[in-house]
Amino acid sequence: MTSIDRKRRTGRCLGVDYGLARVGLAVSDPSRVIASPIAVAATEDALYRIRELVDERSITEIVVGVPLNMDGSMSQMGREVISFVAQLRAAVAVPVVTRDERLSTVEAERALNEIDSPARRRNRTKGRVDSAAAAIILQSYLDGV
Repeated sequence: MTSIDRKRRTGRCLGVDYGLARVGLAVSDPSRVIASPIAVAATEDALYRIRELVDERSITEIVVGVPLNMDGSMSQMGREVISFVAQLRAAVAVPVVTRDERLSTVEAERALNEIDSPARRRNRTKGRVDSAAAAIILQSYLDGV
């Protein structure tokens, strides 16, 4: 699917940054222009929470970030994510696509550092970084980058 095809589609997308402890979540606007961080879920509750969000927010597509090694090969965490994606596809009735997410967490931390005060940086929760990373993954997909 080209970025032009993606832009013609409408309906909210859900972005997912999967982690062993937490899963960051982000959602797009219905016209698929802007991604915004919305929540974090414990990994063991992620499938349930995602199913809830699909219904609550009328999600029409899910984008899951897959961490690859810098040379493009599949990482161990990438294999974990692919396993989660298989479970997710069985659990929801909307398309689930994957997106290379190399360095999305680093980018999220950098972006949050630019907007947060030093005191707020010290008190930042890891969940805030996870949901920001999910928004970066989703925005990249929406932009067709």
